[in-house]
Amino acid sequence: MKKIAILGLHLNYGGVEQTIINQANMLASNYEVELAITYKLLEKPAFNINENVKIIYLTDKKPNREDFKKYVKEKKLLKAFKEGLKSLNILHQKKKTMKEYIKSCNADIIISSRVEIAEILSKNKPKNTIAITEEHCHHNNNKKYIQRLKKACRKIDYIVAVSKELRNFYQKEINNIKSIWIPNSLNYWPSTKSKLNNKNLISIGRLSPEKGYLDLIDVFKTIYNKDKEFHLDIIGDGIEYEKLKKKITDLDLENGITLWGFKDREFINKKLKESSLYLMCSKEESFGIVLIEAGSFGIPEIAFDSAQGANEIIINNKTGYLIHDRDKDKMANKTIELINDKNKLNEFGKNARDKAEEYTFDNIKNKWLEFVTNIIEEKENNLFKYFDKMYTKESKEFYKVVAKNLQTKERMFIVTANPETFTYGTKEKEFNKLLLDKNTTLIPDGIGIVKAAQILKYDVKERITGIDLASELLKLANENKYKVAILGATEEVINKLKNVLCDEYANINIVKIENGYIKNKDNFFEEISELEPDICLIALGIPNQEKIIYKHLDKFKKGVFVGVGGSLDVISGSKKRAPKIFIKTNTEWLYRIAKEPKRLKRFYDNNIKFLLKIKRIKK
Repeated sequence: MKKIAILGLHLNYGGVEQTIINQANMLASNYEVELAITYKLLEKPAFNINENVKIIYLTDKKPNREDFKKYVKEKKLLKAFKEGLKSLNILHQKKKTMKEYIKSCNADIIISSRVEIAEILSKNKPKNTIAITEEHCHHNNNKKYIQRLKKACRKIDYIVAVSKELRNFYQKEINNIKSIWIPNSLNYWPSTKSKLNNKNLISIGRLSPEKGYLDLIDVFKTIYNKDKEFHLDIIGDGIEYEKLKKKITDLDLENGITLWGFKDREFINKKLKESSLYLMCSKEESFGIVLIEAGSFGIPEIAFDSAQGANEIIINNKTGYLIHDRDKDKMANKTIELINDKNKLNEFGKNARDKAEEYTFDNIKNKWLEFVTNIIEEKENNLFKYFDKMYTKESKEFYKVVAKNLQTKERMFIVTANPETFTYGTKEKEFNKLLLDKNTTLIPDGIGIVKAAQILKYDVKERITGIDLASELLKLANENKYKVAILGATEEVINKLKNVLCDEYANINIVKIENGYIKNKDNFFEEISELEPDICLIALGIPNQEKIIYKHLDKFKKGVFVGVGGSLDVISGSKKRAPKIFIKTNTEWLYRIAKEPKRLKRFYDNNIKFLLKIKRIKK
């Protein structure tokens, strides 16, 4: 069973927290799901969670921001200083524990719920893992935030946006990843709806400046001055609670507005059922789950269109009204008008409930399952496509193909494939395109690829290594006086290579040779395109060597182009190749690890994990 890890900050009450718990519950029906949460703020999660979902709390520490602010405000500088040091330690632990979890969780898919977590995921994502980040916040054209998110997404595969508007925006802004739209869901569908038979208004949310509750009180003041039968319930808590309470008192609205503070779901549902209209004055809103919750009770909604998420939920003049330019008087008048038009109120209520049904738990669950299934299948299907395309005959037969192409002046791009090559292909769209291009020839370089092919029942005869191919190409060049261009390795290696070429391959026409540390590598290809080399050896490592060849390939009408990795080090004599017994038994990897133990982790990550993955696919 595939494993999905969802990364979160805490499981207290909140929109993001409800969303990630809903996702975990949705995905747990088909996958092994693990919630990796930084802080344990409550004894148990604020929302119901499927018993099959595993929760891991990464630290026993808790944020101390409020204590720090309190001591600063009280001018208790010593205590504030101590809390500041404590805060730095908490932040360090927050990043450290998340980083350690990401590296060790062995998940097939990791989902981040916040930009600060996406930053850690992007830097520490395991090679074979699909990384997804969700965007719950609206950027509100904040360039600093947009740039931060773009930077965080450098090694992320998908970004999931809660609104179509956000999806479209990030699809344009972040070109290297796919942007997907999956909205938040309801986790409750009421069996009965509001009767819409009173003048009760309701608004639910965090009492913070961006939610616009001070403006809502102004709107209600206008309504209440015209009709004292109206009543407004505000449910929620936050930093503006006292300010709102004071404003209600100052405007003499205690009889018209009830400021309930935080209440549980049962209380909220009871109040929604007793209400006839939902009002939203948010200045920004990426989604607006409360609008859907109200709609599920058959309650029409009125909102300022500055709340971007509301624009995709409220259908203007059908499920409610969208008010332009944050016009308070217009919102007040539309509220009175709609409440007093019972036919329209009921019509809008029915439409709002129909609209809310699009966001039921089961409907959004289907979207998530379809998305996850597709990205896993796409990744695995690409692996099969690579093996379908790979050369399967013996090396001597392949060398004959290469020799013929050189004689007939055909163009040939060869990729010496190992597990790392195919892993890059499943992660990067452009590299996948390169591997599957009809003009690309894939040959089995690494033993991991040969073993994987055998597991999948592909008849791959043997390895065709980069070092053997490079040596064969130099031999052919020497015999036929072919023109050769070389780019890669260090200046020291290149100098030694020049001596070897002069002594052992004197007939080769070296048209250009450069080390791999020159600043403008594109210029190298621009220059050799006019020299028309027969053979081009590029030693920049995977995937850089393949990418730069593919980028410039169309400049050439003929020639064999191949990325040869560390082959130049061996050919130049800078490094020794494994003894023949290791080569013959396909255990060169063991020799390299014995010589350089630090290679062990890379071998495990690129070969053992790859083969385990291939075995899972086979099943």
